[in-house]
Amino acid sequence: MATVRFTLSSVTASLPFTAVSAMPNCFQLSRKPTNGEPFVALPLNSIDEAIAEHMGVPVHPTAWCYDWYNVIGFAIAMGKPLGSAELRQRVADFWGDDDRTYTAQLLKVLDYLEANYVSDAFVEIGRR
Repeated sequence: MATVRFTLSSVTASLPFTAVSAMPNCFQLSRKPTNGEPFVALPLNSIDEAIAEHMGVPVHPTAWCYDWYNVIGFAIAMGKPLGSAELRQRVADFWGDDDRTYTAQLLKVLDYLEANYVSDAFVEIGRR
């Protein structure tokens, strides 16, 4: 069996971008404004605390409530805004038939987010 060796520079030389030009996809959530208030992005950990309170579960010190950030947050960052049918379908299909109870809880989290927040997705360009 032959061993194939390559370096990062040999791979990226053939691609239309370089390893340092990748841009992260990001998102933020703002509380839906009332009475003409401006949109203000909120820290995601405070939104997680609100979700935990709404769902009646304790806040976990290191994990997101029902893994919302990794499922819903990632989909928002990839361009599926809150309130879109695409986001709802992606969340509903995420676990497949493996765990319908968990999917139902995650959809309740999505309902809460859609009722209380607006989303914004963006990419970061350059260095900080």
